[in-house]
Amino acid sequence: MKKIVCLIVIVTLFISCTSKSSDQKNSNSNNSKSEMLEKARLDSIEKARIDSVEQIAWGDIKFGDSKKKVMLTKTFKDAYKENDENGTLQSILKFFPENIIDGLSTIKASFFDDKLYRIDLESHKWDANYFNTRILNITNQFKKMISDKYGEPTNSVGFPRFIDMQSGNEIIAYMWKLGDKYIIINVGEVYSGSEYFVSCNIISEKRSMTVKEYISKQKEEEESKKNNGF
Repeated sequence: MKKIVCLIVIVTLFISCTSKSSDQKNSNSNNSKSEMLEKARLDSIEKARIDSVEQIAWGDIKFGDSKKKVMLTKTFKDAYKENDENGTLQSILKFFPENIIDGLSTIKASFFDDKLYRIDLESHKWDANYFNTRILNITNQFKKMISDKYGEPTNSVGFPRFIDMQSGNEIIAYMWKLGDKYIIINVGEVYSGSEYFVSCNIISEKRSMTVKEYISKQKEEEESKKNNGF
């Protein structure tokens, strides 16, 4: 009789443990599914956010906009046309644009086949005495303005050391990647040396690749004409 009772107790404990183990597995499985669904939901929200901002070049200006449309905006009203209006590559430049950041010198819009593919902003130039004051301040202004809208940079090197600067070169301090759009803050030294500036590039990656291919092809054709004499 005692053996039978012991057997019943053992079986009952086994069934109980098995049931708990099964319940735990089901609970873990449900938690895992919930986590996957939540991740998918958050990923979808983030993708929608990036899709909504990656085509914005500046303010209400979008990549792909025509030169005529861009020149009707407040930012580029009365902008200076830099090159032949009938050319494949064109750009317009506005000096001393207002209400962006202190120390800004120019803002430029570049077009390929009359479609906007990049915006470039550049500060005034100062000598080495202002490197760790005005140049640093403008870099920080750019970073704050962009971070307030898009969050922290995708890549953050930080403000460069003075000893790392080289004439004719720009060093990337901060970069954001938002889908097809890159925003890059650079600190540069002019070709002649001894003067420094900050630039900010807002670029459509796909459109810029097309431009690079076009320029490369043009150079190849020019070299071919030089070599064969025709």
